[in-house]
Amino acid sequence: MWLIYKLTYLVNLLLIGRTSLRFVRGIPSFAHFFAFIKAFMQQNNEPLKTIAIGRFGEALASKYLREQGYKILKSNYYIRGGELDLITQKDAIIVFVEVKTRTSTNFGPPEEACTARKKQKLLRAIYSYLTTQTLNHPAGLWRCDLIAIQLLSTRKATIKHYQNIFSD
Repeated sequence: MWLIYKLTYLVNLLLIGRTSLRFVRGIPSFAHFFAFIKAFMQQNNEPLKTIAIGRFGEALASKYLREQGYKILKSNYYIRGGELDLITQKDAIIVFVEVKTRTSTNFGPPEEACTARKKQKLLRAIYSYLTTQTLNHPAGLWRCDLIAIQLLSTRKATIKHYQNIFSD
């Protein structure tokens, strides 16, 4: 995790002359985001482009969830073999949120990236979180949601929220 932030910091400094995206009310502005991605594309650095797109998607998802009345408890919870993008709470329910962000539909919509293998990794991370964190929630109620974000070339985004993805 530390390495990713350091690499992002260094790449930002070298490529676009600043150390972070400009934030407007907690999320990067689209103009700065696309300038950031364009700089990465010129350097042909796929892993860092993917990380930047993912972080931007998580920022958009956080803003969306707050507007929907969710309280953000934690972001980017890592364990060996899994990660939880966002851990939120709405009413008495802990909601684990997986965020999938795409910039094109060449490989399908973002929700198709949540495969059975990804769901297994999510469950592993959820169980780890639930067993290691002290929660003050009645009956230990929880669910897992998916937020699919499609970034459009018009500098807009569409957000789809799928609740309880393990119920199917």
